[in-house]
Amino acid sequence: MKKALFALIAMVAVVAAVATWHAHRPRRTPLGQPPLESLNPENLSDFKEAFNSSPSCVRLVLLLSPT
Repeated sequence: MKKALFALIAMVAVVAAVATWHAHRPRRTPLGQPPLESLNPENLSDFKEAFNSSPSCVRLVLLLSPT
C-alpha cells in the first residue's frame, strides 16, 4: 500500500513539474521571423503598419483565446 501511494505521489509530482515547465518554457520563433507579441492598444498601430507593409504577400492573423 505504501509503495502504491508513493508511486502515485511521484507520478502526480512529475506530471505537475512537466505541466509547469510547459506553461512557463521560453517561447522562441524561427530564425528570420520577428518575435511573438501580444496585441494591446499601445502597439496596435505598429501591427497595422507591419501587416499592411506588403500587400502582395499572403498574410494571416491567428487569434487565440484561452477559453
